[in-house]
Amino acid sequence: SRRSRSVMVERKRGKRRPACSPRQPNLPVSRCVSVSAESELIDAIIPLVAGTASVRVGVPTSWNPSSPTHYQVFQAGPSTSQAQHSRTSTLVQVTVWASDTVKAQSLASDLHTRLLRLRSTDRVSAILPRLGVMPVHDPETHAELATFTVDVRLRVS
Repeated sequence: SRRSRSVMVERKRGKRRPACSPRQPNLPVSRCVSVSAESELIDAIIPLVAGTASVRVGVPTSWNPSSPTHYQVFQAGPSTSQAQHSRTSTLVQVTVWASDTVKAQSLASDLHTRLLRLRSTDRVSAILPRLGVMPVHDPETHAELATFTVDVRLRVS
């Protein structure tokens, strides 16, 4: 199921070494993109949802349809380096867990639009659209979900 996969992704991430592991000790910390793209996007989402929901890589194990809305953020593809532009690009998926389909789709659509309108920061050069908002139903938790993907472009120093 979707929820099980999400929890597994979070557990795997905790055990994974970042891109600048001892195999590549000379790389600056800013090149540890696999974790940074997620954390940068989470940092961008938190003020947009204004404390009305939880935001993290996995899904809380106690989450159910009567729980508050949850925004799940995780890397959906490998990071690619664009050395000529001093940036990396990472595909990141955002899934909104909500009590009903209309709410999940509405919140996901609103967040998608707001993320695409964000100005660049010291670390994020751009957030570009990829897959638009799609509704999903999780048969295990009976949760109504909506998901989308964005391309997070990070500056590399």
